[in-house]
Amino acid sequence: MKHLSWLFALGLVAGVVASPVWAQQDPLAGTVAETRARVLAILKRLETVGPFHGTSVTTVTGVVEGESKPPVTATSRIWQKGPYYRLEPVKSKEGTLIKGPSGFYLYQERADIYVQPPDFGREAMFQEFKLPPDASTGVERIWSDMLDSPALKIIGTDVLDGKPVTVVTYTASLYVVGQNDVKCWLWNDNGLALKTEEKSSLSGAAVGTKVTELHELVFEDIPDSLFAVPPEKVQKLPENWHP
Repeated sequence: MKHLSWLFALGLVAGVVASPVWAQQDPLAGTVAETRARVLAILKRLETVGPFHGTSVTTVTGVVEGESKPPVTATSRIWQKGPYYRLEPVKSKEGTLIKGPSGFYLYQERADIYVQPPDFGREAMFQEFKLPPDASTGVERIWSDMLDSPALKIIGTDVLDGKPVTVVTYTASLYVVGQNDVKCWLWNDNGLALKTEEKSSLSGAAVGTKVTELHELVFEDIPDSLFAVPPEKVQKLPENWHP
């Protein structure tokens, strides 16, 4: 981590390089490359996490002309089994997201169709929703916004709902003139992001905050039928589509 590099230089000057006390006591100390390696090691555990289901709660608070608007909360059920994933809003199946054996789809309940984005849109959606990795889209690509951020830092450890987590912050670009300042709580056991907080800004002005949390996680087998899509209801978007 860059902000700790001066401590190492100070140790050299003081002649305590052989056994610096801060290096023994501070598990967060290290270079940017070391920080990335530590975070990647946690995220890699996503590749072997067992089947589970639970609840995803997302709260968005918009900012208009410097004034925060009332928060809007959306609750969804989630299922994950290996590389397969399903996110279904509690109030309606409209917008249900499915990543299954035959591809990646968004369900439109009113039209009763499953929209399939082209390859470009598929990868964009993988990164947006942080979908489970597969053979073609690994952890490094799905979490590239975090892993490639020069501002990536491990700021500490915590416990959420009894689960040990590593707390990470980073900055990701938002369109051309904006950015997301992200804080993420990664479950040490399996790499799941139990909580993510994104503070977005455009041209330096705050535009909103989004907080997503996972709750009621149950690890047990899940039937493959939850990730199946009837082929006669699939509609593929044109190749020039993008989210």
